[in-house]
Amino acid sequence: MALQIRSKKNMKKFIVVTIILFVVWGLTDIATEQVDGKSSSAPTGKTNAPGQGNCTSCHSGTLNSGTGNLNINIGSGVTKYLPGSTYTVQVDVNANAVTYGFSLIAQDVNGLNAGTINLINTGNTKVKSSGGKTYVSHKNATATSSWQFEWTAPTASVGQIGFYAAGLASDGNSNKSGDETYSAIAVLIDSMGTGGSSGSSGGTGGGNSGGTGGGFPGFTG
Repeated sequence: MALQIRSKKNMKKFIVVTIILFVVWGLTDIATEQVDGKSSSAPTGKTNAPGQGNCTSCHSGTLNSGTGNLNINIGSGVTKYLPGSTYTVQVDVNANAVTYGFSLIAQDVNGLNAGTINLINTGNTKVKSSGGKTYVSHKNATATSSWQFEWTAPTASVGQIGFYAAGLASDGNSNKSGDETYSAIAVLIDSMGTGGSSGSSGGTGGGNSGGTGGGFPGFTG
């Protein structure tokens, strides 16, 4: 009887210890994920679009203060979109780092999603939705600093469309220090030329070049 009671006590201790270890492991994994470049994918709402944050909310440093830059290239320099047409978009984080990540949103001047995002490589990019907005970001932060995906324009003109992106160049040390955040915006007008000028601006570099960007906050051409 005494042996049976002792065995039950030992079993309870084992269960308690196992639960504690599992909780500690889970919290550690979450903390690492939050700090080290959001390794599985970028969080939503961090593209540096109006009303949104960027990677500096979790990582140290000042936006666009490093020696690198972020480029957005749409259809090899396209500045006007044809409703219903599909274009290849490339995002590059140009900086000296260990791992990289990004998040991008395409929206009109009213802040509404514009067009449809289609993945080319599901191994390194991911689509996420939150609050009625759709984002494309890296998947599993690695040494890859360039990503491509397809964007299909709306079937009817919505005027200017802005592509807001924020990118992270991380030193991979699993804490907030030593990382650099960059941002950029590329603006397209429709094929009829309505909605203002087009172009890209951000950090020390940009992809598509052009005018003043009309009604898009943060665009300087």
